[in-house]
Amino acid sequence: MASSTTANANNPDPILFGFEFEFLVAQSKKDHHPADGRWRVDTDQTPAPKTAGFSLQSGNLGPPSFSFKAKPTTKGSKPAKTPIHKVTDKAEELLEKKGNLCVLTHKILRLSQTSPKEFEEAVEKVREKAGFYWRTNHVSNKYQGYTVVSDNSLHNTADKKQGQLLLDTNYGWIGVEVRSRVFHENDFNNGQVTEVDLLCSVLRAEMRLQINHTCALQVTVSRQTSKGYNLLDLKKILTLVWVLEPWIYQLCAPYRQNQKHCFLISQYSELATMTQDTLKNMVPSWEYGYHVDEGVKYRDLMKLRGLWNSRTEVELQAKACRRYGFAPKGKLGVSLNISPDGVHMIEFRMPEGTLDPGLARMWATVFVKIAKVASLGSEEYKERLSGFMKRTNTTGAFTWQEMLQELRVPKEHIKLWGWKEQWFAGSPYHEPRPWAIKEGKLKPFLPKLEDDDARFEV
Repeated sequence: MASSTTANANNPDPILFGFEFEFLVAQSKKDHHPADGRWRVDTDQTPAPKTAGFSLQSGNLGPPSFSFKAKPTTKGSKPAKTPIHKVTDKAEELLEKKGNLCVLTHKILRLSQTSPKEFEEAVEKVREKAGFYWRTNHVSNKYQGYTVVSDNSLHNTADKKQGQLLLDTNYGWIGVEVRSRVFHENDFNNGQVTEVDLLCSVLRAEMRLQINHTCALQVTVSRQTSKGYNLLDLKKILTLVWVLEPWIYQLCAPYRQNQKHCFLISQYSELATMTQDTLKNMVPSWEYGYHVDEGVKYRDLMKLRGLWNSRTEVELQAKACRRYGFAPKGKLGVSLNISPDGVHMIEFRMPEGTLDPGLARMWATVFVKIAKVASLGSEEYKERLSGFMKRTNTTGAFTWQEMLQELRVPKEHIKLWGWKEQWFAGSPYHEPRPWAIKEGKLKPFLPKLEDDDARFEV
């Protein structure tokens, strides 16, 4: 009977996932860096030689941001008055000729006043080299495109006066979020995720961008069903995330660990703040005993009972994924999203912002692996969850390396996670560097991963 608590336990629905890249795009009344050929406000200005020097400016404002440092050589004229979010007919033409990525890039480049000719030449050059195609047989067309939206939660800090951080309004950074289309778990192995490589390459090569502590790489996971996750699915994955959350955060850059943009659900959710008396009165649903072993000693067992007490997806969303009471103003690192058409998804918000495709794939691998464990039948899920509960209940008895090993993340990824940890260690500011800089050229933050590095045996 236990195995019947999860539909199709022996052949669960495939996992779907998608990326959301957050960054800031420069739009200035004056081009402070005309020598940087990747971005210019003045569309009729003759490009200056690419002699700009690049540096990481730290200052005393907390986490510094990736920025350019160059001495202006010419004065830029007033930029053309173009609505920031206007989609032009030219973009529609590009949709017919070259695909959604070109429309995406066109929209973003319009933010920075780049001329259409420069855009076309740049994208065509990248596209000829890499190509850009995708399948549409595992998800509705509604989720096939790449979309661009503004994000007011992203901002640049440029000055400090009387203890207050001030926005760099003179330079004009605009918060942008690029949402990828939906991927299938097998897309790691068939080359489809290389679309992300092209996306990141175009953005890094053609845009003046900034990625600071307010920016994130968000990964959304769900199941290939008409409504995504059902209530039981959501309880299983959120229970697993609750147990592993502190070790997941150890993979993040230091400045993203439990800051106001991604608080821990195990500390700041409504469920985390409930009293023992309140929790005692919460009777979990009948599936609870088939998935959670109450014989295992675990510090938050009462809170997990409260999680499994939820009768609807909306109730679960309120308990586990919304800040409550004393929590500072901000958002939680894990979100239960319900789309307007009723599709249920889990969004992981804690990773630091990046446009490195290798790092994006590494994060997606971790979260898809967690989703795969949550999709197991009740008996195997209960066994795997119990193992994590036992290991994480004792201080110092569990490491992020062991978590990745037990999630069956590829060894090559674990090595790169270790390299990433060492790379951030020792920095007084824990600066959010989305890529390393060498000889004036942008280099990927991490080596690109081969397509066959990310297998999904659970």
